[in-house]
Formats: sequence, structure tokens, C-alpha cells
Amino acid sequence: MSLRMKCPPDYDLLKSVHSWKYPEIEPTPEITGKLFLGRQYSISGEIHPVLIEQRSPGSSLQVTHSSGSSGVSSLRDILSRVLGFSVDTTQALYEISRDPIINSVASGVKGIRPYQSPTAFEALAKSVIQQQVSYRAASAVTRRLVLELGSVSELSDLPLYSFPSATQILRAGESRLRSIGLGYRAPYLLNVCNLEIEGELETESLRRMPYSELLELLKPVRGIGEWTIQALSIAGLGNFGVFPYGDLAMRNLLGRLYLSGRRMTAQEVRAKADEWRDGPLVLYLLMCAEVLGFFRVGPPEND
Repeated sequence: MSLRMKCPPDYDLLKSVHSWKYPEIEPTPEITGKLFLGRQYSISGEIHPVLIEQRSPGSSLQVTHSSGSSGVSSLRDILSRVLGFSVDTTQALYEISRDPIINSVASGVKGIRPYQSPTAFEALAKSVIQQQVSYRAASAVTRRLVLELGSVSELSDLPLYSFPSATQILRAGESRLRSIGLGYRAPYLLNVCNLEIEGELETESLRRMPYSELLELLKPVRGIGEWTIQALSIAGLGNFGVFPYGDLAMRNLLGRLYLSGRRMTAQEVRAKADEWRDGPLVLYLLMCAEVLGFFRVGPPEND
């Protein structure tokens, strides 16, 4: 079956997706091509392959799926959230355009909406995987996790993948997760999976929590600190009022842009964000610009 979805003006599907995933490291579980994004989603409680195509920025999405007519409404809701259609980037784009240091990327990030994980569990698991490593390295680990533990099905002659469930990850065990590349993070991820399965942590309920309550709930969980909670907030909960200010890539980027190469501290990143209205979303778009190669500045100084 197929459906058509209208997009925000200038929305660019692949630019939005490639801002936070590398097309050469797939599946994660997303796969992409010249005009499409594909993966499996949970629709009405069942896993289905979904293929999303866009012919040009701003044009409607053509969505091919296997969920039947009863799942169309749920699929629309899922994709609207995952593709960030409700996120208003107007103020953040204005702030970028008026800053002489970063205004060169304003047109490049205009069509981007924040791409998010479809479930809070997937977002939390990926945030754990990303701890203390580069985003590229984390993507490589996620790829191996998807290939070894996730499911795959075919749609339009393409293999489409799912992110493994808490049960699938827990069954793999610590030794296998370490061999996949999680290292010391393996027991942290297993702990999250166990809490999810036992009902002690209902990850989807996190969407409704204020950030202060989220901190109170998750900080006592082994392996989850404030950086992970902040990453979860923007990657899966749609909360762009926060940002992982201590993120090394962001500290490096802003240091190269504003401090002649000296890496910013987390406090300096926060202070810089406070200079802009909608500062965390400005930082998000700057990270997108960095991943997409829009900045041409030298490397940071060594510590």
C-alpha cells in the first residue's frame, strides 16, 4: 500500500536524515538511496517495512508500506514525529543567519527538520552506544547490532531492517555485545533492556515527562548520566529545550568557529547557546551543518 504526506516548506528528507547518519554506514537500521529512506517501524503493535521517497526538497513524500489500511493513521503519526514535522526552526534559522561567523550555513540547513528515533527505547539505546566515542564509531557499532540482532524483510525489492528489541539485545548477552563493539557500555545497555522488559522503566512514558523529572528518574540508572539523558531528549523525545553541552564534537566545532581553535568547555558552549533565542536548536542545526561538511575551518588544537 502507499500514501502521500505533505511536508513543511523546503523540507529535505535526505539532508535531514544524513545530518545524523552516514550513508556509507548502513543499516542503522535506516538505509538510504538517491531519493529514499527505508527501515522497519512498529505500527499498531506490529513490525512493518516502510519506504519513504521524496523527489525534490519541499515535495510530498510517497510512502510505501505493508501495514494495511488500518495502520495508515498510526503510520502518519509516527512519520510526522520521526521526521520532525512539528519542530519550528524559524527562530533558530534567523539566529544563524544574523551571526557573521555561522551565517554561511543558513541556506544549507534551511530544509532540515530534526530526525528522531521512532521509539524512546531505541533513542535511549543509541544514546548509550554513543557514550565516549565519535558519532561515526557509534554508527558502526549500531550497524553491527542491527545486522546481528535485528530483523529484516523486503519491500520494493529492498531489504529493510529493524532496530533490535530489548528482548533481542538481552538474549544476546554481554559477551556478544562486547564482540559487536560496545565494550564497557555492554552491561549499561543490558541494564536498560532488563529494566524495560521488567516494566521498571517504561521508556515511552518518558515523552510526557518534564526534563527535571526525566533527570530524577534516569540518573540513578547505572550507565546513564546527564549527557545520555540530554542526547535522549533531542534524539527521541523531541525536547529541543536542552542539549548535551559537554558533547566533544560540539565543543570542538564552536572552539574552531569562535575561539581560533581552542576547544570550548561545556560551560562556554552553554553560555554561547544562551546568546541565541532557541539556542539548543541552533546547536542542533550547527551539528547538522558539521556532519554535512558545510563548515570549512581548521582542526582543533590538541588538549
